[in-house]
Amino acid sequence: MSSAFIVRFRPSGPWRFGNAAGARDKTDSIGHSDTVYAALHWAMKRLGRGDDFVAAQAAEAGPAVRVSSLFPFGGRTLYIAPPKSHWPPAASTRVRWKAAGLVPLSVVEDLLAGKPLAEDRWEVEPRSGCLVSSGASAPFRIALRRAAGVDRAIPGRIEPHRTACLEFGPNAGLWCAVVLESPEWEASVKSAFRLLADAGLGGERSIGWGQADAVEFGPFPGNLTPTAAVATSDSARHWLWSLYNPAATDQVDWAQGHYAALTRGSHGSKAVQMLEEGSVLSAVGAPQGRLVDLGDPQAPAFRSGFAVSVTLPAEVTA
Repeated sequence: MSSAFIVRFRPSGPWRFGNAAGARDKTDSIGHSDTVYAALHWAMKRLGRGDDFVAAQAAEAGPAVRVSSLFPFGGRTLYIAPPKSHWPPAASTRVRWKAAGLVPLSVVEDLLAGKPLAEDRWEVEPRSGCLVSSGASAPFRIALRRAAGVDRAIPGRIEPHRTACLEFGPNAGLWCAVVLESPEWEASVKSAFRLLADAGLGGERSIGWGQADAVEFGPFPGNLTPTAAVATSDSARHWLWSLYNPAATDQVDWAQGHYAALTRGSHGSKAVQMLEEGSVLSAVGAPQGRLVDLGDPQAPAFRSGFAVSVTLPAEVTA
């Protein structure tokens, strides 16, 4: 029987996530699920469960562990990429809704319930792209930190540079959702996240970025539940909290839905097209996704396209 919980990281310093352009002076504001998955696999190997983890992820019934992307939080407010079927709301003369790429989860719940948003309660913080309460601060800011690379082979050769990072406010950090198909994996997954809090996640880990003072676990948020991985003949709309690359068995109606793609890849690796967080798919059954083989016979590697999604209410239309 499937279960789900969320993980909260309380950063001890800057965090960094590489951007599509590969520019050092830019950073993504979320940690995509393929990055989180790769880090989780790394931690599992160091806990002695790497082979078991790989086998469980390749099970015919679907992956034993699925993880969402990392999104920011501030206080009790969880931010997330809103469903593209419902965002942005109707145009406003006061708030430029479409400028917000991350919104409080409570705002999405109101939209799904058909409740209008009070324009005087919200504003978009331009630097972070977060929808925040009027007069409030975003949970993070994007900063540039100066450093210099020293060439040890050529004395006196120094390369100054600036690197973009996320700096978090008080009582703020990053969170993700975890969906388990078997309770057997809960203890190991939590241990792996505790290890990642110490070792770091994301870019510039060698200088201490990506670490957390604490990692906390809690119930799945709000009144939402992750899409169940059960067989069904009914079509429904599924809101992605992760990147997604469709499995051959996924029954997605590509003529319906609201989705957008992005390219994931790193230097020297195969580029992979993924559907991005916030996409809404029309599908029969839960979209599972797959591990994408990056095609290197010398060093086998995979990129995770497993889906974490929430089923949208059937009675609410876009």
